[in-house]
Amino acid sequence: MHSNGPVKECPFASFKYKTIRVFRFRPVYRRGHEILDKRRSSSSAFQHVRNRFPPQARMNFLVLTNDRYMIGSNPYLPLFEPTLDTFDKIRQSSSLLLASILSVASRTEDGMEHLSGLFREEANRLAGESLFDNVARPETAQALLILAAWSEKSWFALSHAVNVALDLGIDSSLSTLTAEASLPIKSLIKLGRETRTWLIIYHLEREIAFGTARKSRVARVEEDGLRAFRHHACSRHLDVRFLSIIDLVQLREKWQTIIEGYTNIAADAMDLVRDAKESFHAWEMNWDQQHDDREYDMASFQRVSLTVQRNYATILVYCEILSELQRQKSGGSRVVLDAFHQLSRETLISATDHLQFITSTSSFKWQLKFSPTYSALTIAFSAALALTLAKTHPTISHERSLVAIIQEISSILAEYPNQKFHRLVESFLKRTSVRSTSSRPQPEQKTATTTTQGPNPTQSTSTHRRHVDDFSQTTDTTSLNLHSGQNPGCAPTISAFANTASLFSPPDMTFPHDKELEAILGLPAESWFLDPFSLEGFSFDGGA
Repeated sequence: MHSNGPVKECPFASFKYKTIRVFRFRPVYRRGHEILDKRRSSSSAFQHVRNRFPPQARMNFLVLTNDRYMIGSNPYLPLFEPTLDTFDKIRQSSSLLLASILSVASRTEDGMEHLSGLFREEANRLAGESLFDNVARPETAQALLILAAWSEKSWFALSHAVNVALDLGIDSSLSTLTAEASLPIKSLIKLGRETRTWLIIYHLEREIAFGTARKSRVARVEEDGLRAFRHHACSRHLDVRFLSIIDLVQLREKWQTIIEGYTNIAADAMDLVRDAKESFHAWEMNWDQQHDDREYDMASFQRVSLTVQRNYATILVYCEILSELQRQKSGGSRVVLDAFHQLSRETLISATDHLQFITSTSSFKWQLKFSPTYSALTIAFSAALALTLAKTHPTISHERSLVAIIQEISSILAEYPNQKFHRLVESFLKRTSVRSTSSRPQPEQKTATTTTQGPNPTQSTSTHRRHVDDFSQTTDTTSLNLHSGQNPGCAPTISAFANTASLFSPPDMTFPHDKELEAILGLPAESWFLDPFSLEGFSFDGGA
């Protein structure tokens, strides 16, 4: 065991700098299976675990936390094979990867929020140090993917993951895997792991680039390559879900290109919607069969999430078309206005059905607390979108009990570790209630006097009824404005009504803790994907 003695001097240093510690030899201690870095131990999250748990409980906690990630979070981004990527293997391969996994897994455990934050700080520090690594490692790319997927500010970690993957050359692993006729089993497993890592990087990078109105850095993967990997011997049953999502994202991008190419979309808006929905339905049937062939139960998270993904893709196509109609609406054409009104109505129905389906699926609700930021965010987006459109179509929202559904959605998001999405939905419900109160006619003086004398049982009403009253105020569809940040044609945002000051903020109502959603989430203004609504009329109640 090395002693922590005097630091050796650099033989090349000038005589007057010989007292400066130029080279620091870092003593590393090995205790059983543990590797302790004496320089870092005082501030390390792992040191916190050592201090908190006795040896046997410490090992149990770390192993169970790793298993929690494999069961709950790995199905979303299946980078690992749980039977091979055990706790011992991961901790011996990369401290960065282990810290990333533990930071995600421990945040879903009660009372471990502080420890999760320490693990994330450790992972962020190690990720920063990896910028200067001379040799790229696959484990680094995997760890950066985890940090990006479960972060609010994901672009830095994801960009670093792309750079590491390109340095490793795994961007060509798919073509290499499908071209090789026969490989040794060890080489096949290694190449399959690299292909899987690259495809997940590809999916996440293109999804976040789309959502933040940035241009994707990676080239499109052809369907033939995805099909070949799906049928390859090294493909696993865990791969089917993320392959299906890649296929859906590329199908959605195709519809985005078609919509952007229209010069007069009003006449064909509903036909476009019908064709897009048919293509998404065909996608779901195809991939549901793929899951069924691998004996996934019909009520499993994997098969249920296909419907969730299809519904959300449909909503995004609606938003794309509404955005194009918004750009043409300034001409005052009756055809455009009618198409806009009809499509906004269909969007509300689609969003409501989407949310209702989520509330009725136990497997999806249970898995959600382990999900990346993206998944919870899309649900919050759909809820806020539905509440916005409901002001234009109060009858639909009342018939479908929209507010009751979104209250249940809010309860589901309350179980998600990142509480910002729950608070976002709650702030929209709060504003709904405020608008409802301010839009009601003032009671007569006699009624008011009776009320002040004591509680009136006849005035008690259900929470659902109180919120539904908000939608009694009709709003002209033409005042609904959709725009996008950097790219108005492909990244729609739903902006406030033209008279937002009077509609959403009564003079006597103030929200001292309101903050813009982008500021709360730390995102640029063009991030329509995380902020589906204009900041001019909606703000985020940042109170805890």
